[in-house]
Amino acid sequence: MHNTVRPVAFTLTLALGLGAGRASAAGASAPGSPELARARQARWALVTNTSPGQVAVYGVERETGALSLHSTAATETAPGSIAVHPTGRFAYVACGGTRSVQAFKFNTATGALSAVGSFPVPGAGSNPHTVAIEPLGRFLYVTSVGSNTIAGFWINPLTGALTLLPGFPLGTGTAPHEIVFDRFGFHAFVGNWRAGTISAYDIRWTGRLTPVQGSPFATDARPEGLAMHPSGRFLYAAHSDGGGVSAFAVSPRGVLTPVTGSPFAAGLDPFGVAASVDGRTLYISEPLFEVVLMRRADTATGALSDLPPSRVPAGNNVRTIRVDPSGRFLYVRAIAPSAVFAYSIDADGLLTPVVGSPFMVEPGVGGLALVR
Repeated sequence: MHNTVRPVAFTLTLALGLGAGRASAAGASAPGSPELARARQARWALVTNTSPGQVAVYGVERETGALSLHSTAATETAPGSIAVHPTGRFAYVACGGTRSVQAFKFNTATGALSAVGSFPVPGAGSNPHTVAIEPLGRFLYVTSVGSNTIAGFWINPLTGALTLLPGFPLGTGTAPHEIVFDRFGFHAFVGNWRAGTISAYDIRWTGRLTPVQGSPFATDARPEGLAMHPSGRFLYAAHSDGGGVSAFAVSPRGVLTPVTGSPFAAGLDPFGVAASVDGRTLYISEPLFEVVLMRRADTATGALSDLPPSRVPAGNNVRTIRVDPSGRFLYVRAIAPSAVFAYSIDADGLLTPVVGSPFMVEPGVGGLALVR
């Protein structure tokens, strides 16, 4: 009984804490004021680097979006995907070399990382790929390509330590890659790269994942990156090695239905996908053409259309792509050069390179997360 009540208690604590934060911000600044906009802007970018194994913390310049190296923290071998808790207090890294998730405390005032511990990812031949935290911050999930499973953990709200949830690991489609959630944390969606499907799950209050009716849902081959529309009504999947972005309408029960006209053209090798905060623009990293593609998203139907100019230059093998919480900047991780490309986002959703971009990082494939 003790283990089952902790997630509920934490949900109430987090909800009250976030509500208090919103009330304080509203009291200090009028809605829509420049002060409030700056307060909501990302202040840190966390980048994992495989060589050496580390997390690098970059300060984000509030007005320009430029990055400056602040500090580093060592990780276990082969760090990849990184996720930050909604409160900003903890960061988690999937480490393929040790088949584990490494947890850190993060000081949002100073940008300092301190190790919490390393937590094994269960499953025969597990190979952690993507680590993600549901919106309320209660549970962490990690996909494992080697074992075709998902592992679920309860997050201790005081220490950041992880506890494996009952019923995990959970079998899913072949080679699960990205995992995303709807905005309320009711459903989780997993792209099964080799299976060419997307698995959809109900998230129970205990953290257990239960397949929704009709899951898994067929899609084009090799769904790589996933992005949820800010409205929660649409899900987008980029298909690597084949081109195109699929769009799905998401029902209140988590059922996926292809949007008319899907899949939509998006280069030949799209990898990552991210939506603007207003939901009007979709951004796609395209490693083969070394660009970031821009598409207009119809907020009523979810359909995509060209947004001239439809692309901006980026580095070779651009992968992880993130829009910062303020909606003013977009960041893309590239492998050659090993760098983060930064862009400002104008009122029409168009991208302009930030002065000083690209910002060089240590070599190797790695993840990228933003903290406000």
